[in-house]
Amino acid sequence: MITSALILLLALSSGALHGQVADSGASAAVRQVVQRGLHPDMRWARLADVRHTLRVVYDTSAIGAQLLWVHETRDATGTLRYDVTPQGRGMLAVLHDAGSYGLLPADFDAARLASMTTSLADPAQRGAFDVALTANAARFVRTIREGHVEPHTMHPGLAMRRDRLAPAELADAVRTLAAGSDMPTVIALHEPSLLHYTATKRALGALRTRMMSDSLANGPRVPLPRLDARRSVRAGDEWSGVPALQRLLVLYGETLGPTEGEAVSADSLRMTGPLADALRRVQERLALEADGVLGRATFEALSTPLETRARALALALERWRWLPRTFTHPPIMVNVPAFRFYAFSSASADEASLLSMRIVAGEANKTETPMFTATLSTVVFSPYWDVPKSIAFKELLPKAWRDPEYLARNHYEIVPQGSGDEGRNMGTGPSAVAAVAAGRARIRQTPGPHNALRHVKFLFPNPYNVYFHDTPSQRTFERVRRDESHGCIRLQHPVALAELLLQDQPEWTPERMAEAMQRESPLYVQILRPRPVYILYATAMVAEDGTTHFFPDLYQHDEKLVMALRKGFPYRTESAPRGGTP
Repeated sequence: MITSALILLLALSSGALHGQVADSGASAAVRQVVQRGLHPDMRWARLADVRHTLRVVYDTSAIGAQLLWVHETRDATGTLRYDVTPQGRGMLAVLHDAGSYGLLPADFDAARLASMTTSLADPAQRGAFDVALTANAARFVRTIREGHVEPHTMHPGLAMRRDRLAPAELADAVRTLAAGSDMPTVIALHEPSLLHYTATKRALGALRTRMMSDSLANGPRVPLPRLDARRSVRAGDEWSGVPALQRLLVLYGETLGPTEGEAVSADSLRMTGPLADALRRVQERLALEADGVLGRATFEALSTPLETRARALALALERWRWLPRTFTHPPIMVNVPAFRFYAFSSASADEASLLSMRIVAGEANKTETPMFTATLSTVVFSPYWDVPKSIAFKELLPKAWRDPEYLARNHYEIVPQGSGDEGRNMGTGPSAVAAVAAGRARIRQTPGPHNALRHVKFLFPNPYNVYFHDTPSQRTFERVRRDESHGCIRLQHPVALAELLLQDQPEWTPERMAEAMQRESPLYVQILRPRPVYILYATAMVAEDGTTHFFPDLYQHDEKLVMALRKGFPYRTESAPRGGTP
């Protein structure tokens, strides 16, 4: 491995020094690292992702590269020495605290940089430290602004518009950090401004603080003792795991004060009323049946390490960073693991002005709802349900062959393949069914309360043919886990969404909407302000008041993202600035 000291020798032998300047040895080391695009003392040594930014920062077209983070000082005896600038120490502190941003300090060489500060007397080491801190500062700023990985590599449909930092802009940000006095403010300028990002970051910090405080006060956490599969622990029961349960609920942020005269004792083995109440609140936040009873499902959820919960918050921060910094129109977002829909009234709307409702999403391991972005432009009242080919072949055709009256009895009709809503009804006889089997015709369900889409659907064209729609199956919304669709998204309150989308079109009164939903043929309505739609995936969500909810990794996307993050830098390479490389 090439050492930092060898960098200077390489620079001298390659003629990198074109003249004598102040601190020329350190400058040579900087120039050699930038020219090679490799820093052997960094964890992620390849610098393709920040190489052009480094060239701009250090102006490598000039004779000498001026250091950003190291300056000359003199001790009490007047001896010249080199030390890290106050801004440099501030940047080191930020990288050391990268965990509070949901990032790994090791990815930004926090410990390595700290150890390098002990060798600044050597010019090569001095230059190596400076360029390493600059590279890591650039990576940190870009990461908190854009996220670490490219969203479309996780989900091809998330090829969204992104506000990227050009190399020169990133260089300016790093220079500002190196010269400024208010580092937190400068860093915050590059973070997402969405309220839920801020709430998630705050919740991660609170959880990490509770975990650290608990460890210092009580030592290593004791796992919940094994719970017999046939047993449930209820209020009033005694169980050896009650002290561990009480400690765990406090780590989830619960305050276990006395209720109705019942005090909570740290060494009690009885499940008290206050403890059962706290368990009920945590169950609700873990997407469980909130009954205050420690049964098998609750035991398994509480046995998930808190480190995994913290990781879920960190992954949520990464995903928030993928979104655009601004929206042309108030967005619509769906969080699939949470089974929740959100329509914003503005780009930074508070929760009171959000239209929020439950959803049903695609079934895990079978018909999963894809993650993507699109634009909602059309409301369809009294829609047909065009049966997807997979459902027609797997479910409807076998029934139609067995029962010739099945399709007609369930309000289906067959029309030529490729025809629109005006397609000729071919009936549902054997010849029409054969045409479907041969691919010459398709099945659709007529409008009405019997229709699988019921009264209204919402179109946002996408390659997956996914849309929002009403449903006659309202009881499904009462369940905690709701992955039961074939991929499309069923809405709990679709009429409320129609009213929101058409609020700028006064001709669409509630009465007219009610009439439109009783038609025998579809009615397409274009909305005046098309809405961006984001179908997203986060296993942790935080409300404005700090209440944190965790959800199962329904489609195992968290694990895929963790694997991508482990690849480190460079996840992508940095394009050269327009007009040539400096």
